[in-house]
Amino acid sequence: MKKAIIITAVILFALMLIPVRTQYKDGGTVKYHAILYKVVKWHVINPDAYSVDAKRDQNGNYIGEEPLYLIRTDVYIFPFNYGEEKYVTEKR
Repeated sequence: MKKAIIITAVILFALMLIPVRTQYKDGGTVKYHAILYKVVKWHVINPDAYSVDAKRDQNGNYIGEEPLYLIRTDVYIFPFNYGEEKYVTEKR
């Protein structure tokens, strides 16, 4: 009986580690969400690179120092994985 409870607990723990992948259309952000954790791989279009005031050459191509995409990875561990993730707004 004790062995069956331990095997069941191990199987349930393993199932809580299996993530569900969600892809967003904001430049390529991907979120992996499981019961015990959440990983967000941000790949967001930088609004400063596409603003009216951005530095451009004669052909209209962007030549500024700011990256075209903001890229970073956030990891949230249980119980903080159920809160709202902070949307990436600046480069690190």
